[in-house]
Amino acid sequence: MNSTINKVVPVVGRKRRAVRTPIRTGSHQRGTRGVDRSEMLAVALSEFSAKGYDGASLADIGGRLGVSAPLLLYHFGCKEDLWRAAMEVVCARFADVIEAAVDDGRRLDARAAYETLVRRLVFFVASNPDFHRVLIQESGARSPRLQWLVLRHLRAIFAQMQKVHERAVADRAIEAVPFDSVMPMILGAAAHYADSRVLMGMLYGSTDSSITGIGPQAEQVVSFCFEGLSHGFTWPPTAAVAANGCGRPLGGSFVEPLRVASHA
Repeated sequence: MNSTINKVVPVVGRKRRAVRTPIRTGSHQRGTRGVDRSEMLAVALSEFSAKGYDGASLADIGGRLGVSAPLLLYHFGCKEDLWRAAMEVVCARFADVIEAAVDDGRRLDARAAYETLVRRLVFFVASNPDFHRVLIQESGARSPRLQWLVLRHLRAIFAQMQKVHERAVADRAIEAVPFDSVMPMILGAAAHYADSRVLMGMLYGSTDSSITGIGPQAEQVVSFCFEGLSHGFTWPPTAAVAANGCGRPLGGSFVEPLRVASHA
């Protein structure tokens, strides 16, 4: 007898709701535990994050779910389509978070709007570490999957964030640092928290290794980021810093400090 699995169909728009339609599982499913589509995609994303696209297997994903690899093939067609389906879900959540942050920022001054955006971005990335790990893996591989992801989702999302950044620059709320230089630092700070919080807890014993620590981490990133962007340096960097990265000549002492940009 055929059993059913709930399939979550996202509805386009800022306020997405889950519409459940049955997926027929037939004899492909091993065991009696019900598994819905959202659980399948969450486990798949976790496997892709942990092992990379090439290292993840349908057998391992199915094993974690208690279903067979043929069942996954039955519903998703192939491993790449399963990867795409998993990324579609998390990108939809990402888009909602950024859209809401941008909308809320329209009622604020330029700096407050940018801080709101960064705070929400940090919280999302830190609480969805699998998403960022997959992005980094695919970026390192320069894969066609990343190209698909950029064209389908990320370009529009990052364009919204760039407008907030450019508004802050135009209003002289921050230095005129290129968006594509700032964003990797923010994303890195957010993702590093997720990847290192357990290590920090083991080393120092006081770091919150749960999701409850993300809020304070987001505030720290906002504080460090905007103190630096407001009056910490000039752009572009001096020739010495650009050449040596850390601002040290190869032989010894620090080079002269960067001049503070004037807001006059």
